Amino acid sequence: MSTPFKIVKEGYDKLAVDYKISILESSIDQLAKKLEIYEKEVSVTQESYQKLKAKHTMLVSDLASKERAADEIARLALREANVVIEQANEHANMIVNEALHTAKTLLKELVRIANEGKESKTQLLEKLHALQTIIEGLEFPMIDPFKDLE
Repeated sequence: MSTPFKIVKEGYDKLAVDYKISILESSIDQLAKKLEIYEKEVSVTQESYQKLKAKHTMLVSDLASKERAADEIARLALREANVVIEQANEHANMIVNEALHTAKTLLKELVRIANEGKESKTQLLEKLHALQTIIEGLEFPMIDPFKDLE
């Protein structure tokens, strides 16, 4: 981007050089202002980056903490569930054992009642047989009911 200047008697054309220098100075000023703006933007961007980085680190740490807490809660819930299941099994076993004991007691009572029933049946049959024998052995006198009426 070189600009050829006219060569005059004492060197280059002073007006053209001065004009070019003023344009370059203006350009340098504009570039310096742009550089200053860009440096401020970079500074603001770096600050934002640092804040976001710190927030990200905090969020990652918080997430890890919450994950550990969730894992602990899940572990405790599983342990509690196992305790509840174990207690339920114990209660179920107690209920089953009580039911078996009651069933055994009822069966024993039923066998006793059945045996008593058999004994009572045998005794009743014997008494019935004895009564039948007595009834068969009864002799009634033969009385003519119309004999006295004549």
